[in-house]
Amino acid sequence: MTEYYLRVDEALRKFSTLKEGDGYKTDRGRIFILYGPPTKSDRIFQPGAPPTEVWSYEHLKRKFVFIDPNKSGTFILNQTENL
Repeated sequence: MTEYYLRVDEALRKFSTLKEGDGYKTDRGRIFILYGPPTKSDRIFQPGAPPTEVWSYEHLKRKFVFIDPNKSGTFILNQTENL
C-alpha cells in the first residue's frame, strides 16, 4: 500500500499540467501507478507529427505509446504493444 501512495504522489508531481492538475488521472499517471517507472522511456519529435513518448517495461514485455496531439503537454495512451 505504501508503494501505491508513493507512486500516486510521484505521478501527481511528474504528470500534472496547467490544464490537468491531477497527474495521477492522466494516462501516463495511471500506467505509472500500475506498473511503476518504465525500464526505458523515449521521446520522439518529428516534424508534422505530434510529440510521442514510448515507455518500455522489460519485465512485463510490454510497451506503451503516448501521443500529445494538441502539443499541450497532455499525453494520451495511443497504443500498447508486446515486446
